[in-house]
Amino acid sequence: VCATSAATACGPVGDASAVNVPDSMLNGQTVCADSASASACAGGDCSGCTSTAAGAGIASDFIVFVTAVDASAGSYCGGSTLAYASICQRDQFDRPVMGHVNFCPSQVSTAEADFGEQLDTAVHELLHALGFDATSWALFREADGTPRTARDSSTGLPTPTASYTCPDGAVVSNAYVPDANTLIVGTQRGVAVHKLVTPRVVSVARDLLGCDSIDGAELENQPTTAGGRY
Repeated sequence: VCATSAATACGPVGDASAVNVPDSMLNGQTVCADSASASACAGGDCSGCTSTAAGAGIASDFIVFVTAVDASAGSYCGGSTLAYASICQRDQFDRPVMGHVNFCPSQVSTAEADFGEQLDTAVHELLHALGFDATSWALFREADGTPRTARDSSTGLPTPTASYTCPDGAVVSNAYVPDANTLIVGTQRGVAVHKLVTPRVVSVARDLLGCDSIDGAELENQPTTAGGRY
């Protein structure tokens, strides 16, 4: 594939905490000086481009890059945010294989009383990097690899919804909304409730809570940024 830039960063786009992925973890790629060179390369003339060989790779199911970069360096840190995370790469079955977590040094406390909450935040962010994230629900698959949410035949991805209203009232655009076989939305106890209802999630929730009538696992319905983490 001929491209005009090397896609080697792991982390939020434009964020100072993003990590340059080592060449040893990358596949071979051809990077061209401009779009004209890329077009010429696609036709066989790659004189205006530079190619790199594939790296040796790494024997691991999942790689996570952990950084500590503060707002002064241009990261997303600010206010009471302690940490944030992102998924960098998924495999052919949409499972995350590479992620990134950044901790904001100005918010890290050495007080013993704060250790428990900070540990909880670290676990919370690692789970996001591992795929427990709203961008993942519509990418869930059956045990045989079949997508649970309908895919666009041209992109292989779910069709983005023009707008979607989150539990906290925020409206987002171009969201991948999962089918009802994965996530259901309703009102319980006077609040909006989103539940994951895949067979495995339902089974684990019933075992964990000792209740055979549970029809799914409720998702957090409060923006976690208010608690100082993403």
